[in-house]
Amino acid sequence: MENDIEHITNEIITFVPTMFNKNKNEFIDPTDAMQHNLYKFVMRKQLHTCGNRCKHKSHCKYGFPFTMQPNQQSKFNNYTNQWEYYRPRHEDRNVVSYHASLLLLWNANLNIQCITSSYWSYYLLKFTMKCEPHGTLNLNKKNAKQLGLRDVSKIQLQLISSLIINKPICPQEVTIMCEESESKIEEKIGVGFDDWEGCD
Repeated sequence: MENDIEHITNEIITFVPTMFNKNKNEFIDPTDAMQHNLYKFVMRKQLHTCGNRCKHKSHCKYGFPFTMQPNQQSKFNNYTNQWEYYRPRHEDRNVVSYHASLLLLWNANLNIQCITSSYWSYYLLKFTMKCEPHGTLNLNKKNAKQLGLRDVSKIQLQLISSLIINKPICPQEVTIMCEESESKIEEKIGVGFDDWEGCD
């Protein structure tokens, strides 16, 4: 098991898969067809460009540009609590981590990382709560009150919005999820959990 993790971690790379011409200050486009495709995908889909959406106090919230990592074997950084992958050149500092075979198959931006146990819960929660861009629902105190949701915090409103957008849901289910305990639910709706049939 540990050898499998090490093997997969070493297949995650963060560099442009070709030579760099320092005189021309550009990457050399490979002639081999598969290498050319991989190079094209990395240049088009795996280069992070910092802008307003990722800047926080003049620093990139994703950590770009990363420092060089000249060792081909990935290593764990105890200070950042993250894995650092092979990043041999200064020009590779903004490459988002990827797996070559997956990138060729997926043909879209990837961010492949080995997740440590301490970040596992955070990672799952973050992506479970992430809404897909197929619609928006901006609940605020005013429209929440019109929907019958009273004394709901801002975080609970975000949770409700996410739940409604990401799956079919009935108002009773949202109420149950936002309550702090079974007893409070019973007080508010006058129904005990033994009598509850759910919603169809």
